[in-house]
This record gives sequence, structure tokens and C-alpha cells, in this order.
Amino acid sequence: MGSPHHVCSIIIKPEKYLELPNYEWQDIGAISKDFKFVCFVAWDIQDNSPGFRLILINIKSKVLKESDRKTGVCESIAIDGNIVLFKTIETIKLSTLFG
Repeated sequence: MGSPHHVCSIIIKPEKYLELPNYEWQDIGAISKDFKFVCFVAWDIQDNSPGFRLILINIKSKVLKESDRKTGVCESIAIDGNIVLFKTIETIKLSTLFG
């Protein structure tokens, strides 16, 4: 059974405009209504445990900010004004429950 969550590539043209971190990217993202910010989701798998980081980019200044690692899988993301909203699917290893 395959995962319902996918990996994708992000290509920014021209390439010299902004260099993104070398991550595997999830196939969802968001852009603010005023087109000032874009947010991508980067996979951050540790010890076979799913996680992710939010990568927020100010399009005008080309400044990139990265969140701490979030546990689980990002299901959806949106930018509402100055707030990034995201929905997470939490996961737990069975070994933590049953030893």
C-alpha cells in the first residue's frame, strides 16, 4: 500500500532568484492573497517517524524562514493575513503503545 502523501520538486525561475534548501518537498503549498508570501512544506522524516517543516518565503525581499520540525503529516496549509494555518495528521508508532 503506497502513501497518500507525495514528494515533489519545486522549481523557481530564474534559478538565481532564490535558492531553496535541499529538502524533499510535499506536494502542497500556499500563497497569500496579496502575493507577498508563499509557504512550502518540507518533509522531515526522523527514525522512520513522519514530520515536516514549513518554509515561508517573502517573495519581495527573498527572505526565507523555516519552522521547527512538526510531528505528523501536513494535510493542508493556508496563509490568512499574517498567520500560516496548517492541518496535521498525527501519527504514533505501535511500539510506543505496546513496547
